[in-house]
Amino acid sequence: MTSRRIEIPGNRFAAIVLSLSFLLLPLSPSSAFKAPQTDSCFVYPSPAAGDTAWAVYIMPSDGTALVIVYNEAGDMVSQVQEIKSAGIQQTGLDLFYYRKGIYLCRITLSLNTGEKKRLKTFKFLVTK
Repeated sequence: MTSRRIEIPGNRFAAIVLSLSFLLLPLSPSSAFKAPQTDSCFVYPSPAAGDTAWAVYIMPSDGTALVIVYNEAGDMVSQVQEIKSAGIQQTGLDLFYYRKGIYLCRITLSLNTGEKKRLKTFKFLVTK
């Protein structure tokens, strides 16, 4: 961790607060969020323990994302289809009916260009 010291003459309290805020903030926006690789996805939080997990992926252009989640036995647990624009996207997964265990997330992108892309399957853990 890198600390930065800023001297403010005459106001020691403000200098302490300001220096502490630099310690608590990430050094760059990219360190706060990890972007997925082009042909893959990931699910966060990992492990998932709350009511919602998020599948994150990159849409090469505008289109539709189909997110399907399977349990370890290969049974489909949920399916979400959403229209998305180009760029980094995320789709919420409602974990209300999920049990503890390992799940597989498979995403298929149907782009407005007519191209279909299937991203690499990603495993994630639910611990609620």
